[in-house]
Amino acid sequence: GGTKAIEFSTLDGKDRTILINNDLPHPFGLAVFKDKLYWTDWVTASIHMANKDTGKDRAVLRSGVSNLMDVRIFHRNRQPQPSMCHANNGGCSHLCLRAPSGYTCACPTGVLLHADSQTCQSQPSAYLLLVTENSLARVSFDTDDKFDVTLPISGIGNAFAVDFHWNKSLIFYSDIDLHLIRSVDMLNLSNTQDVVSINLTSPYGLAVDWMANNIYWTDFERGMLEVARLNGTCRRTIISTDLHKPKSVALFPQRGFLFWSNNDDEPKIERSLMDGSARMTIVKDKLKYPQGLVI
Repeated sequence: GGTKAIEFSTLDGKDRTILINNDLPHPFGLAVFKDKLYWTDWVTASIHMANKDTGKDRAVLRSGVSNLMDVRIFHRNRQPQPSMCHANNGGCSHLCLRAPSGYTCACPTGVLLHADSQTCQSQPSAYLLLVTENSLARVSFDTDDKFDVTLPISGIGNAFAVDFHWNKSLIFYSDIDLHLIRSVDMLNLSNTQDVVSINLTSPYGLAVDWMANNIYWTDFERGMLEVARLNGTCRRTIISTDLHKPKSVALFPQRGFLFWSNNDDEPKIERSLMDGSARMTIVKDKLKYPQGLVI
């Protein structure tokens, strides 16, 4: 509809070709049967037909159909006998895509295919982890298609901060609507665990100490900076005095430093050792609302 054209390609997205690009106000639904291509048009509220190979022999089958959306051909030949992809998914670990002669194996967006041309990696080796209000997403650095892929994680209210523990294959995120911190298994995204869910109001900042296997977070409304083990046990308040609106938190485990932003009437960025001692202000000039700290 946006390009006002009908195109085709092989099932793996290659050999893209324009079939029809004239007199198409807003094509929407598509169906193919035998040598014919059928489509609906939102603007003209009509159903059209043309030769699927040439785009010629166009005809209007029906016009004046209000609220017209999609179209399908109902015929037993539309779903013929099983193909090469039917048996054991063609040997592909994920996607088996038919081609004019044979088939190819493909992987989810951002995931590489192994040298055997059949097996996909379990996940990207490197990716950008994103937080939106009600979802987590990743952008893979392994492939050229830099699309954000929403991770199938259920039960998210309002995700705010995120971090990860690579060796333990865990993602941690805070939820300011559900007032909790949750972990997600990176290899099995349906496996989630509430790490901290009691006495937690607004966990705006979150950071993982991957060396000591601890998790740190700020509570904006309660004015606290806390720490616990990765499973939420051994919870301890690190800093609570003269801490009014702590927002972001970042760690430098190799040096044993803890950083956070304090967004009260006199905003500043502070640092301490990871047990909360040796506290000091490192930035206080020309700050309005410091957040998003990263080491």
